[in-house]
Amino acid sequence: MQFAYHNHVTEFDNVEGVRPFDYILNHTDKDLVKMELDLAWATKAKQDPVELFKLHPGRYPLWHVKDLDKTTMEPVEVGAGFIDFKRIFDNAKESGMKYFL
Repeated sequence: MQFAYHNHVTEFDNVEGVRPFDYILNHTDKDLVKMELDLAWATKAKQDPVELFKLHPGRYPLWHVKDLDKTTMEPVEVGAGFIDFKRIFDNAKESGMKYFL
């Protein structure tokens, strides 16, 4: 059995100098704990999904794909916002992506 954690924006806030997102990945077994990376929330938190893949390759078998409006930073239909999905999907292999929702 594996556990996959779905992030929001706050997992990228520093708590006593450490981001909870990094803490989870650095302190769990890579074979048992994975991420369902929410691309929009990571982007809203000013995180580059591709850089996250490089930090923890293979830990992202699930992606939550939604777009963000550039002005309001609220979710919109994929393609109606500003997220560069081509660049992200070009790095799917490094991320370990198996499914996107």
